[in-house]
Amino acid sequence: MVHFTGRAAQLAEIEEVLRRPRPEPVIVTGRPGIGRSALLREVAWLAAPRLGEVLVVDPDARRSDPDARRSGPDARRSGPAGRGGPRVVTTAAEIRAAARSTPRPIFIVDDAHEAPHPMLLELRDAHRRTGAALVISRPDTVSSRAPDPVDCLLYEPGLRIVPLPPLTCADVGEIVRDRLGAPAPDGTVAALHAAADGVPGLLRDLIAGPAFARGALIADGRWWLGADPADPLPLPARAREHLLTALRTAWRTLDLQRLPDLALLALRAGARAEAAPMWALVCLLRGQSERGLRLLDELRGEVGDGPGADRIDVARALLTAIGTGRVHEAGDLLRAAARARPAVAPRMHALAALLGTVLNAPHDEPATGTAYDPQAEVFARSAAAVAHLGGARPRQAIPHLRRAIIGAEALRDELPWLLPYLTGALIDALLLAGRLSEATEKAAEFHAERQGSGWDVAVSLSALISQAMAVRDREPA
Repeated sequence: MVHFTGRAAQLAEIEEVLRRPRPEPVIVTGRPGIGRSALLREVAWLAAPRLGEVLVVDPDARRSDPDARRSGPDARRSGPAGRGGPRVVTTAAEIRAAARSTPRPIFIVDDAHEAPHPMLLELRDAHRRTGAALVISRPDTVSSRAPDPVDCLLYEPGLRIVPLPPLTCADVGEIVRDRLGAPAPDGTVAALHAAADGVPGLLRDLIAGPAFARGALIADGRWWLGADPADPLPLPARAREHLLTALRTAWRTLDLQRLPDLALLALRAGARAEAAPMWALVCLLRGQSERGLRLLDELRGEVGDGPGADRIDVARALLTAIGTGRVHEAGDLLRAAARARPAVAPRMHALAALLGTVLNAPHDEPATGTAYDPQAEVFARSAAAVAHLGGARPRQAIPHLRRAIIGAEALRDELPWLLPYLTGALIDALLLAGRLSEATEKAAEFHAERQGSGWDVAVSLSALISQAMAVRDREPA
């Protein structure tokens, strides 16, 4: 059996069919990039010559240079120049002749949905007349604008459909290890699996080029992804789109296993304005706020007051206040943003009030705007709740927290960290108000769903806030 990562079961199934005296037709299916063509190459390699003679059906080969174009499983034209590789047949007549003259033919057709209908009919007839083996591939979904020639095989007795599933995390880990010479950490493997969506073609786009491994190091027997967000990683548009989709999912769900490396890869792929605030949150939770601030400050100069400036300023304020304890500097930053972009002034003032309240520092009351701003509303509600908690008024804090949580739930795409922080504050308020059964139930729900609830983020933020308050208390008045 050929070693082929993630496809051993499918190869074994096809080999078992080809060993039969009269093999049933096999159709390999899967989404684009999943590896249908690669699987057919492996089938051709394992089948010839011990299971029969492989013949590659390629109607385009006649119109191309036979030595320059290798169709399907490394096919070559028949004749002296083609010794050592499978023959190529290009017409229905050649299929008919090969089926009659070859003792045990195995016809392989890649992307059979694009082949001429008469060729598929001839293959079906060859299978019926001589028992010729058929191994073909087509995608899961085929355009409905024209009839699919593969349909003529769908009612053949014993037809075997072999779907190719996405690669697993373990498969990706094995491929990365083979590519880089050492195993990668679980978080990196999980990030690459999510970015590629388990599709080998997308994974190849991510890791095949020399840029991927640039700056990486091998330590403790493991391969570690280069940590310089400025090191470029050119990607095809499709791979970049999948990477950003995986990043947004990890951000929204606070998947701290995948988020760090996904954010770093997105930064290197050029999505700096979108990925920088996400990577900055990772730096905050790791106690590396100054590192995150350096990137945000650099990016702030690039963006100016254009798209993305609001998210960058919110992230800068969060890291400055909670990550370093410089709450007054964070307030100045947000007030400057409010002056520069009046449309988001209520949001910036409300966040300044929230950070000041959380860190027990002097601050201005949130300003009200003429237009409704969901973020400003949630920040203001949260600030009011924290003020009640700090003033030993937990009963008054509870309704504010419940309303803020409802608002934060709708903002998970922008501010996923806020919901777990508010949930933790609600549990504290319920305990302080003597509502022990409610607090216990809420805490049990929160902890039970920790993978998707942000429990770890809430715990980390609580510890960071305590540290920031200690630093702020030492600041000169």
